[in-house]
Amino acid sequence: MAQVIPFAIPMENDKTLLVWELSCGPTAEALHHSLFIVFSQFGLLYSVRVFPNAAVAGPGFYAIIKFYSARDAQKAQKACNQKQLFQNSPVKGIKKRKASQPSCPTTDEWLSKPILDGA
Repeated sequence: MAQVIPFAIPMENDKTLLVWELSCGPTAEALHHSLFIVFSQFGLLYSVRVFPNAAVAGPGFYAIIKFYSARDAQKAQKACNQKQLFQNSPVKGIKKRKASQPSCPTTDEWLSKPILDGA
């Protein structure tokens, strides 16, 4: 079944994967390229961002990967979690869940509200 995907900035957390325990051997740029190759097989990617671990976490990297589609993010999470993708040890990834709290209003929502005059 075909899926219609809006090309808008993905704001929902169910379209985002957090991948950690990426090895410290390659550079951040090389990891970015490898992650893009692996995860783009599951669907259209909005962004791939690679960050160094905090000093207390030890050497290595983690990545935040955003898909346009929640279904593609879920497929990628199921297929790649605890798998040896492009490094010697398995990576860990977990899909972020939708928050139960309401999100911040968008600019359009703010602009559509009437302005109250305090005078």
